[in-house]
Amino acid sequence: MKVEYEPTFADYKAAYTTYRKKTRASAAIHLTLFKIFPAATTLFIILTLVLARNGHVDPLVYGLASSLLTVTLFAFFNRFSYIRRQVKNLFPVSAKDRRIITEINEENIVTLIPRAIRTEYFWESISWFLSSPQVDLLYVSPERFILIPNRVLTKEQQTSLREIIVRKGIKTKSC
Repeated sequence: MKVEYEPTFADYKAAYTTYRKKTRASAAIHLTLFKIFPAATTLFIILTLVLARNGHVDPLVYGLASSLLTVTLFAFFNRFSYIRRQVKNLFPVSAKDRRIITEINEENIVTLIPRAIRTEYFWESISWFLSSPQVDLLYVSPERFILIPNRVLTKEQQTSLREIIVRKGIKTKSC
């Protein structure tokens, strides 16, 4: 099966989110930074505004509110810039063609960025398969994966990919 696509920011964002759900520790960090901290920040800012309106000045509440706001803004900015860097670094500076061609068969997986790089992975080197509604990730190392957006796969191709993964005995996790 041959899949050709031009990766989008949404693809990488979905891959990043799926990657973070791979382990419980990553999921806990993601939950803390992008769910709990923003909620706590909002709560402390509201509390600060209520206290200021009533004439109470509590340096601890002001300090916590500003600290939480700083951490929350830094986490969101860092996440956004990390994803943008990953998208930008995937292609050589001079590359005008932003397509990725992935060929999947029984023996191997070949990824090709035209006029830049061709990489061949044998199924023995694939350690994990993570699937989400937006993307499929085939891990070749703990921090490196092959990204396949589900938007470019037909139902037959998705079924074929999953059949190969089951036959090859690759660990699978759905997110």
